[in-house]
Amino acid sequence: VPIAKFDLNQQAYFQGALDNLQAVGATASYDAVVVAMDMLKKAKETNPNAKVMLFLLSDGKANEGYSLEQIRGALKTEQIPVYTISYTSEADKEAMEELSEVNEAASIDADSEDIIYKIKSLFNSQM
Repeated sequence: VPIAKFDLNQQAYFQGALDNLQAVGATASYDAVVVAMDMLKKAKETNPNAKVMLFLLSDGKANEGYSLEQIRGALKTEQIPVYTISYTSEADKEAMEELSEVNEAASIDADSEDIIYKIKSLFNSQM
């Protein structure tokens, strides 16, 4: 979704992204994090007081592209918290937790019964 303040429009973009999520077997989670960090860095240049954070929703194991070890240094340097949401039982929850821990963010397992509550709580606590 585009980088913007999390308002009703942004919520609609987020919901649209969720509705269009499809598992196709090629998951490059860490590549997505690198692209998103670049987008956030550019957004921060135009709005230096913005509180930036990244939400990664993944439906599987990262099996293409960068590894966490390859991007860990950039994550620490940029100090952007990455909140992860494991969307399916096939997701590598340990890897998602490890990614979130780099900058002390939370990791959520979408298999839990109270996932909607957890996500709302996470968004509300960070906004």
